Amino acid sequence: MSQEAVENALKKHLFDAALGYPIAWPNQRLPDKGFPYLIVDNIRGDNVRLGLEADGLHTYNGIFQVSILIAQYKSTKTSNQIADQIKATFPAGLRIDLVQGSVKILRNPVTEAGFPDDAAWRVPVSIYYIAKF
Repeated sequence: MSQEAVENALKKHLFDAALGYPIAWPNQRLPDKGFPYLIVDNIRGDNVRLGLEADGLHTYNGIFQVSILIAQYKSTKTSNQIADQIKATFPAGLRIDLVQGSVKILRNPVTEAGFPDDAAWRVPVSIYYIAKF
């Protein structure tokens, strides 16, 4: 198993939630459908091998970050509502099974402070996870 498998499982979980917003996946084109839309980033953390065996249990941790983009100079009500939907999709303790191992959401997701990003207002939601396999 790899960090790529972990990222794919998290992306699939978000996609399967069918929130109804266009999603810009990592290193892919932004949607041309206007606002609101989501941008996904996976901020990888430590890769730790537990034990002496090279093929033994490993853990990966990181932050799966889903940013909401809305038009600038508009109410933040929409971004706050979408952030709540994303947070409900990844509750603390959620376990996503992999072919080998699993991904677990460590705590309730955090809505970060919004900021201007070109012609948009960006609000990141950080989802802290650990994967074991």
